[in-house]
Amino acid sequence: PPIESQEPAPVEPPQQPFETETGPAESDPTEEPWTRSLERFARPSDDEGQSFLGRGKELLQQGLAREAAVEFEAAILQNSRDASACYHLGIARFQSGDTDSAIEAFERCVRLDRANADAFNDLGLCMAKKRQWRESLEHYQTALRLRPNHADAHYNLAHLLLEQGEYADAIHHF
Repeated sequence: PPIESQEPAPVEPPQQPFETETGPAESDPTEEPWTRSLERFARPSDDEGQSFLGRGKELLQQGLAREAAVEFEAAILQNSRDASACYHLGIARFQSGDTDSAIEAFERCVRLDRANADAFNDLGLCMAKKRQWRESLEHYQTALRLRPNHADAHYNLAHLLLEQGEYADAIHHF
């Protein structure tokens, strides 16, 4: 059944953005968490970026990718050079079905951390989903150069090679 809305009592505007006299402003309970403006994260405390990252990881484990993305974006607002937040944002975006945004997040991650084999592997997955085979192959190969025993990159590369009819090369990656 629909929730009946009541006219809210008039309130004084907060003295500072997103703050009330008693602390942070409450969000609208009828609003989906991923639709809220990220402005509420504009001035987090020093350790808050890590708490955004932690909450995002917890939400991802619960299968709440869109909600997790909000937390990862907040962590990135806190520290624009946080490769881990960019990587996890890519995962959340991919799980939400937004491959293009996932690619952007993974690309940002690898610009910040050129040794992140998982991000290169996941970029390969995104490119394969978009049927961009050459780019996918390059990303899987980069992941394997960085971590030669990367099981997921071997598996993904094997399947890509099978799709391309390169059976002899594929067998080496299974």
